[in-house]
Amino acid sequence: MKETFALIEELIQADIDYLHIATTDTWAKPRRGLVSEKSRTEIIAEYINGRVPLIGVDSIHTPVDAALLLEKGKTDFVAIGRALVVDHDWVEKVQNNR
Repeated sequence: MKETFALIEELIQADIDYLHIATTDTWAKPRRGLVSEKSRTEIIAEYINGRVPLIGVDSIHTPVDAALLLEKGKTDFVAIGRALVVDHDWVEKVQNNR
């Protein structure tokens, strides 16, 4: 995570508009450099601390997954990829509670 934090710091200093992170699994724990019960997404969100909007992605298949990422993952936005490839009507279905 030390290298991740250094990269994030450089990106924020470069005046980016947002940070979009992909971690393969939204709720995966740090692999090295930090022992925590929090996910990498949560740790990065806390590190950023609102300095730049954060977009989270990965393992988002349902509206509940997306809501949990916004709430628990503390991201500002959720990017949905695979769910839209599998079902291009995903957003419409969510809007209509289907």
